[in-house]
Amino acid sequence: MEQEKVSVRNVFSEEEMVELGKELGQVEIEKSETENDKKSAIKTYNNKIDGFNVRIKTLSNQLNEGFEIVDVLCNIELDFTKKIKRYVNVNTAVIEKEEALHREDYQLEILSQEPITDINDSELY
Repeated sequence: MEQEKVSVRNVFSEEEMVELGKELGQVEIEKSETENDKKSAIKTYNNKIDGFNVRIKTLSNQLNEGFEIVDVLCNIELDFTKKIKRYVNVNTAVIEKEEALHREDYQLEILSQEPITDINDSELY
């Protein structure tokens, strides 16, 4: 006898419908978790790419300008005769910057001077 497979309609039982519903809910949860993982991964990679872009821009600027601005520790020297303030690099002794004295700098000149009287404090009492 000859045989052949044919497609027929199979109606699900109540129990099968409940199982299909549970599986559908589980697949939807897994899909949502996977989408959240995808968003997190995209954020991570976008942050990495942004970091590379910042570094590329910094390096390009340094290469084009031929220098960079850095902070160095300096001693401050006040020259009241020339009315200038000098910033002297503590590591190289190079004068990094000079500028005119400001009004408040002149107060330091007054504070650094010796008293103009010859009287000792002990003689006052």
